[in-house]
Amino acid sequence: DTAQQTVRRYADETLAAIGTAAHWGPGNGLPNVNPEPCDGQGADVYRMLGVYSVIIPAGQALDTLHRLRDHWKQLGYTITEERYFASPPSGDLTARNPADSFELGLAAAAVEHAFVLNVSSPCYRSATPLN
Repeated sequence: DTAQQTVRRYADETLAAIGTAAHWGPGNGLPNVNPEPCDGQGADVYRMLGVYSVIIPAGQALDTLHRLRDHWKQLGYTITEERYFASPPSGDLTARNPADSFELGLAAAAVEHAFVLNVSSPCYRSATPLN
């Protein structure tokens, strides 16, 4: 797998773990997977970042976060952020897979029935700078 393929695989696996009622949402060129510079590490160091819009049934945000947290823990991922919001009920959840250092994050979106999923690879050195 390339880093780009792995990002896509993690995104698909996350959507499946959320449940059958969840689906990819449209909007602003999403989904996309692109290289992104790693802060402070030079022009030749980058990571692959996938950004996806995830639509869930209304009123299911907290259940979605809890189900995904349990799934990621079962896979051995380290939960690195877990925050919940009261109004509207939602939250942010971030995990890291210690086996390959990929990071996954599900963040509350502007509407109650949506999240933004970010999947990123660890930083890599490229023979060709991104700039």
